[in-house]
Amino acid sequence: MFETLVTMAGRLVDDPVQRRTGDGTVWARFRLVSTERRYDAEIADWVDGNVMFVSVHCWRTVGRNALSTLKRNDPVIVHGRMRIYGQTTELADNRDVQIDAYHLGLDLSRCDDVVRSAATEHAALAAVA
Repeated sequence: MFETLVTMAGRLVDDPVQRRTGDGTVWARFRLVSTERRYDAEIADWVDGNVMFVSVHCWRTVGRNALSTLKRNDPVIVHGRMRIYGQTTELADNRDVQIDAYHLGLDLSRCDDVVRSAATEHAALAAVA
């Protein structure tokens, strides 16, 4: 079976939510929004283009780390398998795009604050004590 792998940058629409499978495996889910930015030569400025919402599912370690690290509006980069669920009818487009995240991280090009890993934070606190 073929996998469609994608890399997508965007912002969390909401905080990650913890879920568990029947056997107790922890995973996290959140919605991600990505807005196209393009340069409009007529007004000599950047403008918003198309907007895309996807559901991101993070399993095991990626899920646990997402739950402890990420919050609403954080800029992230997600890489993983894309799937499309649902159907399109004459009356509505009921499709949901989902990414099963293999890799997930903060998008440092869009972070306002300095981001430090837990190890760096722990070392800084130990040096003060």
